[in-house]
Amino acid sequence: MILDRTVHRRYTPGLSVQVDARPYRLLSLRPHQDRALLQLEGISNIEQAEALRGGELSVARADVALEPGEYLLQDLIGCDVIDHVSGHLYGEVDEWQETGLQTLLEVRTPAVPLLIPLVPAICVEIRPADRLIRVTLPEGLAQLNDSTAAP
Repeated sequence: MILDRTVHRRYTPGLSVQVDARPYRLLSLRPHQDRALLQLEGISNIEQAEALRGGELSVARADVALEPGEYLLQDLIGCDVIDHVSGHLYGEVDEWQETGLQTLLEVRTPAVPLLIPLVPAICVEIRPADRLIRVTLPEGLAQLNDSTAAP
């Protein structure tokens, strides 16, 4: 299971975070519309907060608590993508794209990247620790961008 946008519940007060590589201590985090509102130690007025708007927020990987079967998208980078039935190796996950409706895995192939929706009906087995994703691609998906891709 991928961590969805409710992951903010796992970030507890006191957690060390960075905004644009500057360290802060998280005082609180709560959802607001389609965003998360953070209260950071040392940020006490709207002007200071506005200066951080749009900044890149990061948390040390070791500080992210995951339940069994959960993973972060970054855990999928470098995983081999293999056909669940035939065993055909499509390639390796290079990146992901978030389209708003779904997440797409960008798989490096010998020709052009293959975009695979990260949904249970297609990505039938995901084992980041084993660097493996087994897929059952809908007919024609592998050929959308590359006529030489194996079925």
